[in-house]
Amino acid sequence: MKKIYKYKIELLDEQEILIPCYHRILCIKLRSGTPYIWVEVDDESPLQKVKFSLYGTGHSMSQYKTEQYVGTILLDEDKLVYHLYRQL
Repeated sequence: MKKIYKYKIELLDEQEILIPCYHRILCIKLRSGTPYIWVEVDDESPLQKVKFSLYGTGHSMSQYKTEQYVGTILLDEDKLVYHLYRQL
C-alpha cells in the first residue's frame, strides 16, 4: 500500500536508512529544527539500505560516487547550509 513516511537525517557525512524498495523521495525539510526526508513508499515491499551523503556548502564532494541531489536545508539561523544526496 502506498504511504508517505518520514525519516530522520543525521548531520553525518554519510548514513544508511532502511526504506522499502519501492519508494520515491519527495523532499527534505526541517521539523522542529531536525532534518527529515519525506518518502512515498510501498510499505508492503521489502526493506533496503539507502545510502545518503550530506555536504556543507564549500565542502569537498566525492568525485567517485554517483549521486542524485535530494535537497538543501538551512540550520542555525541559516548560518549552516547542507545539501543531501542519495548515493546510486
